[in-house]
Amino acid sequence: MPTLVPSLKECPIYFVLCDYGPKIGRSSYAADHYQSNRETVLQWFQEGQYTNPIEILEINKAAGRDVTREFMAKVEERTAAFQ
Repeated sequence: MPTLVPSLKECPIYFVLCDYGPKIGRSSYAADHYQSNRETVLQWFQEGQYTNPIEILEINKAAGRDVTREFMAKVEERTAAFQ
């Protein structure tokens, strides 16, 4: 069975939280980590690619703890229990 978690390059991953107003609410936009870096995200801001941005989150896997595989292992475990 293929893994649910692809291997990602070790680089910061950027999420931009945008406020789309009272009808839609807030949503996070994940920048493509293969194309983005701090300068690219700044350029996208200047180009107006984000609607009402209110917060930017940078996840640096090299400096922190990545729990993606732990979560996916639990999902696989729970899924297998129902099969």
